[in-house]
Amino acid sequence: KMRVAVTDPSGKTIRSGRDQRILTTDITNKTDSKEIAEARKAWEQDHITCQDFPYLPDTVNVAGKGTTGWILYPGLTMQNDKTVSLRLFTSLEIAKRSHQKGVLALYSLYFSKDLKFLKKDLTLSQNTRQHAAFFGGPKAFENAVYQSVLKTLFQKNIRSKEQFEQHAATAKKQLFKEGIEQMELAQAVLAAYFQTRTELFEQESSNPQNSQVLGFCREMRTLLARLVPENFMELYSKDRLRHIPRYLEAISVRTRRGIINPEKDMAKANILTVFTDSLNSFLQALSPDASEEKRQAIESYFWLIEEFKVSLFAQELKTAVPVSEKRLKTAMEEIRRMI
Repeated sequence: KMRVAVTDPSGKTIRSGRDQRILTTDITNKTDSKEIAEARKAWEQDHITCQDFPYLPDTVNVAGKGTTGWILYPGLTMQNDKTVSLRLFTSLEIAKRSHQKGVLALYSLYFSKDLKFLKKDLTLSQNTRQHAAFFGGPKAFENAVYQSVLKTLFQKNIRSKEQFEQHAATAKKQLFKEGIEQMELAQAVLAAYFQTRTELFEQESSNPQNSQVLGFCREMRTLLARLVPENFMELYSKDRLRHIPRYLEAISVRTRRGIINPEKDMAKANILTVFTDSLNSFLQALSPDASEEKRQAIESYFWLIEEFKVSLFAQELKTAVPVSEKRLKTAMEEIRRMI
C-alpha cells in the first residue's frame, strides 16, 4: 500500500500512514485556523428564511500563511431542528449532506399549507394497515412515507434564491402525484414483506422439532430484516423500492427449496459469501468523510448482490440487470481502490 503524508504550508508532516482515509480526515485543528475563523465570522448566518435565501458559491477560498490557503464549503444546516443556518464546512461531503437537509427544511416551511393536506392524504389502505405493525405501526409508517416524499422532492443542492423559486414552481405540480406513487410502492413492499414472513412462519410451524429447518428459517429471517429494516422508507429511493418485492419473493423461493435440498442451498450460499463479507467490511470501514462516489458505489454493490441472490436462488424471477461473479468481483475491486 502507498504511504500517504499530509503536510502544512511549511512542509511539516501533519499526518501520515498507509490508510488512505487520512486524505479525508478533518485537519483544520492541526493547521493555521485563524484565517478560517475569520472567514466563518464573515460568512456564517443564523435564522435563514425562504425570503432571504443567500447565493452560495460551491467553495470559499481562504488565504493562509505562506503560499497555501484553504478551501471551505458553504452550506445550510439545521440548528436544534428549529432554524436553518449558514455554515462553512471543511469537508465537501459533509457540507453537501447538511446543505441538502437545510434546503429541505426551507421547502417544508415554504409549502407548509400544501404539506398539511399531503400528510392527511398519505394513508394506508385497510388491507395493509396491519402489515405496518412490523414498522412502528400505521401512523409511524405513513409519516415515513411522507418524509420520503419530502426527501425526494426537496432534498436538493439549491444554491440561490432564483433556483429555489424555480424548483418550488416545479415541485408544487409534482407534490401529490409523488405522494400517491410512493404510497403505492410502500404498500407493495409491506404486502410482500408480510407474505415472506408468513412463508417462514408456516415452515417453522410445520417443522417444530427439526433443528435444521428452524436454523435455516432463522437465517432467512436475518436476511429479511437486513433487506427491509424498520426504517427502509428512509433508506431506499423510489427506484429501489420497485425491486424490493421481487427480492422478498426470492427469499420465499429460497426458503422452500432450501428446506427440501439444504446441500444445494449451501453450495450456492458459499459462492455468495465472499461478496457479502466484502460488503460488510466496506460498510464497517465507511467514514463520515467518505466520498459520495464511494457511498454510491457501495450502495450499488449492495443491490447488485441482491440481484445475484435472485439469479442463484430464484432464477425464474429474473434479474433487473446483468449480474455474475465476474461483475461482482470487478465492482468489489473498484470500491477497494476508492478513497
